[in-house]
Amino acid sequence: MIKIINKRNQNKEQNDFDINKIKFEIKYDTSYGEEVGILGSNESLGNWNTNNIYFLKWNDGNIWNGTININKPYKNFEFKYVITYNREIKKWLPRHEVLPLDHLM
Repeated sequence: MIKIINKRNQNKEQNDFDINKIKFEIKYDTSYGEEVGILGSNESLGNWNTNNIYFLKWNDGNIWNGTININKPYKNFEFKYVITYNREIKKWLPRHEVLPLDHLM
């Protein structure tokens, strides 16, 4: 699940939003010591640099989630979930996501 958290700017037109957070959530059963992270094509998600993984937080039921901040200008970006062990990538999950934000300009 991906949830865009936005707020309407009171000083702007009715259809103009200031988006400041995107929440990511995935159910994934990890083995002991593994973590779930995200890499992507924007700064908050490491610009695909494997040294800059955004690590999600574990919750009961093996739900992993986290929230990133984004800034204007909003641009589409791509991301993938990764499974790590000792902060090294062990597996890239097969689903490749594109989050379309350019329509929010």
